[in-house]
Amino acid sequence: MRVGTFGFDFSRYAAKLAERELAARKDMATSVSGVKGVVGAKRRETSVEDDIKKARVRWTGAVRLVLGFSEFARRFMVAEAARVVAAAARRTPVVTGRLSKAWSIGGTHRAGFKYETDILNSVEYASAVEYGARKRDGRWRNGRFMLANAIEEEARLCKRRFDAEFKRYSG
Repeated sequence: MRVGTFGFDFSRYAAKLAERELAARKDMATSVSGVKGVVGAKRRETSVEDDIKKARVRWTGAVRLVLGFSEFARRFMVAEAARVVAAAARRTPVVTGRLSKAWSIGGTHRAGFKYETDILNSVEYASAVEYGARKRDGRWRNGRFMLANAIEEEARLCKRRFDAEFKRYSG
């Protein structure tokens, strides 16, 4: 049973990658147009050819970054969801231990640049402990919000961790 969803919006980072790819394309176009203007001078032709090769390498690297970003983002979300599950398990009240051991990660899905991961708990009373429930005598038992609090805490830390990971990924 799905108890909650943890999500992160990657649109700002995807825009940075797109800008880098565009700059690499412009750089390559500038290098190629420089070849047309050079006639003669063997030394200049060699340096222009080197410029073209360097621009191609930068462009290929930028394209690789953009194409690999989806997989990078998915892996990051799975790692963050594992942190959320661990935090929820730590916050779960323990009587028998069954509820805290049942937390798991569901599927990761993408909506635009936002990735979401479902957090699951297969114990039938998990939602009653999480959100609260009415008791048989009619009184209300308050929820513990162990998953909601874990998601809130990890969401605050997620941005900083992703900034560090993104710097490593994009070089």
